Order: sequence, then C-alpha cells, then structure tokens
Amino acid sequence: MALDRQTVCSAGYKWWSAFRQGTEIRPGMRGTLARLRRADNALDALREAEVFGLLGDLKLISREAFANDEAYRAAAAPALSRVAVLASVLAHVNTHEKMPFGRALGPPRNGDSAKLKPLRLARLLAARGDEEIRDQFRRAVQLLDGSANVSDLAWLILVWDRDEIGDRARTLFAFAYHDAAAHAPSEDGPSDDEAQ
Repeated sequence: MALDRQTVCSAGYKWWSAFRQGTEIRPGMRGTLARLRRADNALDALREAEVFGLLGDLKLISREAFANDEAYRAAAAPALSRVAVLASVLAHVNTHEKMPFGRALGPPRNGDSAKLKPLRLARLLAARGDEEIRDQFRRAVQLLDGSANVSDLAWLILVWDRDEIGDRARTLFAFAYHDAAAHAPSEDGPSDDEAQ
C-alpha cells in the first residue's frame, strides 16, 4: 500500500465533502452515512459503493503493479479493509476543523482538562488493527462532537499501525495533543516505500 500524504489528505477531504452541501448532508446521502456510522466491521462498510470510490481516489494500490489477479487481490484486501475503517470513521465527522486532530483532543491552553483523557489517549496510541483503530478513532471524533480535521484524520487512520511511518504519525500526534508541536521531530523522514 503506497501512501502519499498530500493525496491521502486531499482524497479524504474530497470524499467527506461529497456528502455535504454546505453544513447540510446532500439529499440521498443520509442513508449511506447512517449505514457507515453503524458499520461494526469492514464488511458492513464495504456494502457501500462510496467506499470503493474512496479507495480509488486514495490511489493506494494499482492493478498494473501486479502480475496477476490473485496477487492484486491479496494486496488489495488489507488496503480495502483500512479504507472501509476510514469511511466509517469519517461518517461520524459533521464539521471539518482546521486544528490538527491531536491538538483538538488535547488540553486547551486555558488549563481545562483535555477532551481525550490520558487513559483514552493511551488506548488510542496503543490501537493496532482495523477494529481497534476504528473504535478508538470513532470515540475520539465523538468526544469532539463530530468536529475534526478530516484531512488529518484520513492520514492518521491509514498510517496509524504501519511500521516506521506509523511510529512517526503517533509521535507527532502525541506532540500535537500536548501542544508541543513546535518541539516535535520533523515530519520529514523515510517515505512509506523506504519504511517497509
């Protein structure tokens, strides 16, 4: 699964926006969003054609890169499963916010407590696999009352449990959560292809 941050962020936001007309949900899209919100697993989400559109827009996997259909299907299955997770989480977002997702969940500068408490932060940072990632990110979006940075969320969900790139994403998320992004390590690092 090849990941380009700009493509992922742009495609995630475009996909999410296609369901909306200003602040309202587009006519005919309520049912799709409701089914995605209720999806208990990737298979439930894959019943919606829009999930396959998101997979195509993300450009995670190219049929031409594989010698045969069997190899393509074997490589496409995990990518499609994670895209289904992404779609089911994005269905919970009602409003796009510019603030980075980690920062929005962290303690505000005025000293109040964080929306995402330390125990939940630990659970989110420890989440691995589609189901855990789906559940923890859904809870985090709900704590923000459905307001989240859609682009940031798309990137985080797709890379969260990947080796080096996931470690970097979780580290930067933690720095943002603690409002310490100015002290965070550079986002530049090995590309996803080098990290494998």
